[in-house]
Amino acid sequence: MNKSINNNLLVSFFGGLGGLINALWSYLAFIKDDILQWHILIAGLFHGALIAFFVFFYQQLFIRKKIILKYMNALPFSWIAGYISYFPLALSISPSNFLSDVYLTFSLEYLYWPLQSFGLVVGVFAILALIFDKKLVTHRIILIPVGIVSGILGSLWFWLSINKSFWHFSVFHGSIWGILTGLGLLLVYPKLENQSKEFN
Repeated sequence: MNKSINNNLLVSFFGGLGGLINALWSYLAFIKDDILQWHILIAGLFHGALIAFFVFFYQQLFIRKKIILKYMNALPFSWIAGYISYFPLALSISPSNFLSDVYLTFSLEYLYWPLQSFGLVVGVFAILALIFDKKLVTHRIILIPVGIVSGILGSLWFWLSINKSFWHFSVFHGSIWGILTGLGLLLVYPKLENQSKEFN
């Protein structure tokens, strides 16, 4: 269990580093508009780490399960990941009323906003992991492009919802987070099969 925790922390560290870089990029891009404050850097760090954590945790939980269970759990798990991981961003962007505006306002948007808010990153990775399956263990380098594609496709909806001209943020941010998270996963993925026994 200690090894499993350490590996989770390692993957989260790489994902958090990607989140920090992306937050710095966004802060500098919008600094003239006074939209983001300095603490978005801390929020980005935790957000990137949490998304990476859920990506790896999903693999730990379901790698030994039947394919149908993997597909069935990908969407709800992504929703939960988006709901929890968006907390630090919401706190930074709207510190005075983030609970009421985001977490305590129940509407139809509740069905999809966690997926829109980067939760789909986890879902896309889960689907790609199913497609490549054992190749992720025998050819670990694939984890990096898988991370990149997950980061790009999983964040595209979020950036388009803000402004359709912001699509390029998903490419740049998704690639940075995906490369770093992919590197973290590359270091621990060979041990995943054994670690998953602790959760099954």
